[in-house]
Amino acid sequence: MPATSIPAGSPTTFRTDATEAELTAAGAQLLASYGAFAVAHGPSGTLAVLRSHGRYAEPIGQSSALQFAAGRVDVAAPASPVSWSVDYRGMAVGVVHFVGPIKPEWQGELASRGLALLRYVPQDGFIVRGRPSDLQSASFLPYVDWVGPYEPIWKVRPGTATDGLVNVRIVVLPGENPESVEAWLGHAGVPTASASRSGPAILGAFGIGDFRWVAARIPAGLVSSLADQPAVEFIDPVQPVHPFKRTSRGTTATGPSASTAAVKSSGWRTQVSIMTAPRSVSPHRQSRSEISTTRRTPLGGRSCGM
Repeated sequence: MPATSIPAGSPTTFRTDATEAELTAAGAQLLASYGAFAVAHGPSGTLAVLRSHGRYAEPIGQSSALQFAAGRVDVAAPASPVSWSVDYRGMAVGVVHFVGPIKPEWQGELASRGLALLRYVPQDGFIVRGRPSDLQSASFLPYVDWVGPYEPIWKVRPGTATDGLVNVRIVVLPGENPESVEAWLGHAGVPTASASRSGPAILGAFGIGDFRWVAARIPAGLVSSLADQPAVEFIDPVQPVHPFKRTSRGTTATGPSASTAAVKSSGWRTQVSIMTAPRSVSPHRQSRSEISTTRRTPLGGRSCGM
């Protein structure tokens, strides 16, 4: 392809099968190559130039956007000066956005630089933990598009109440302990669960492996401060459990939207608790599936794990 003058148009990230030499000649920059295709960046007019020479070139929509619990965030938008919040270990939690689909060798290099990759964020991002200096130096890697702090406002799901009491699921980052969130809530004046169904309460810690959370009923005014804690990945509002009512046919939930149900069968009372959890690899997507936990209790007896 002969060299051309720089095409006009706004900066665009796109996929193409053009070679690096062809991209350079057309006024674009190769960002990453994946064998059958490449990701490149250049003026939007570059796409027409490449197509005129028999190459495909398709823009990648919202290539600089990441999907967090709070919604879509464009990391290409002008940002304020970076300020890292560190925990007692001197570690900060940040977000790395890559120029394209993430290669295993990129993950390996970040790990070798002292960064722990915690959770994938659509599209082409990772929540990471590391020293602020290591996070900042990662921004100079050729395959990294952007690095910045994991902002507290990105952690709170839309629809979370702003006054009164709110039932929440507080998900912690991989490697963090839910008990640290329970301790923080305790210091903030939220007691452990009691017989009261109406006041603030820590309802317990749940989950296994890299997906663990604390269920609690807290004053809405604590949500923003809670989101500021480095251990917290995101905060979900959840529907409170409806009370049970005994009938001649057994024990049933009082409302059609109840998230727990109890039945009487073969001398056992079985309580099934339904909790929502993300369907995809990343909990930052809005779609969810259901996770059920079951507890069986002999009628008139003590509970037994199941």
